[in-house]
Amino acid sequence: MKRSQHVLLPRLRKGVFPAKRLAVAIAAVVAAGCSMKQEAKIFTSVDECESDANYTQEECAAAYEKALEDARKTAPRYSSRSDCEYEFGPGSCQSYSSGPGIGSYFIPAMAGFMIGQALQHRSNGYYGPAYNPVFYHYDGGYNRNRAPVWTTADGTSLGNGNKRSVNVGKSTFNPKPAVTRTVSRGGFGSTASAKSSWGGSSRSGGWGG
Repeated sequence: MKRSQHVLLPRLRKGVFPAKRLAVAIAAVVAAGCSMKQEAKIFTSVDECESDANYTQEECAAAYEKALEDARKTAPRYSSRSDCEYEFGPGSCQSYSSGPGIGSYFIPAMAGFMIGQALQHRSNGYYGPAYNPVFYHYDGGYNRNRAPVWTTADGTSLGNGNKRSVNVGKSTFNPKPAVTRTVSRGGFGSTASAKSSWGGSSRSGGWGG
């Protein structure tokens, strides 16, 4: 019997994966004919992915690693840990250096990743089931009495974080743009126009830098 690898919070991790404060969540997308929505199943461990007959051990591992890489590039950036934790919860944010003499920024840890049945070929060399990282987000700020919601790097809500099955549009698996600017407290996912500016090509009204 395989040992469970649940890693929903940093304190639960036992060094199973190289990244800190990491959870694993996988959404298995089932084709829904011509419907605009697809059913997505959310897993909270790599073991759960491997136990699903739709995916091989290699597919689960590859999608996890690529999602982790994407999360580092596409997660919203904050200038302070408190601003980041306000939206993603205590102990859920990581610090990264912007470069010598530039300072640091903070991003939420990847809470999981989605993986679908449809094959996807990406510019990073990946070819396999479609994937994308997801995060735990607290709408209106962290509240220990309220469950977080699953959200993608561009702020698209996938529903209550306790859910294990959701319906998503095909675009949910589209690669997200790399983030180069910081976002203010409470600004994550606030408006669609703000999301489009994360890649650094925004004019006035985008995330602050």
